[in-house]
Amino acid sequence: MTFESRFVKLSPFALKPHMAKPKTFYDLLKFSSLGLEMGASVVIGLLVGIYLDRKFGIYPWLTLLFMCFGFVAATKALIKAVKKGFFLEGEREE
Repeated sequence: MTFESRFVKLSPFALKPHMAKPKTFYDLLKFSSLGLEMGASVVIGLLVGIYLDRKFGIYPWLTLLFMCFGFVAATKALIKAVKKGFFLEGEREE
């Protein structure tokens, strides 16, 4: 009995055939990198806004502005991923 055949028998996907098995580890990395990019862009915008508000003494305005810039950057990253065909082909219903 080879390692692969033992893995298939013990795989949780073998017990639940209705669940889709991810194609590769690379696909999972693509999804996690998109989430990290979206979260990081908002947090970086927020931190830059807080820093500039403290420096110039106009508290809420630059924080809100740069946080909005972070949301725009996150949305842009999501749109870019969708246009690039980022999501798995098997999940699309045509």
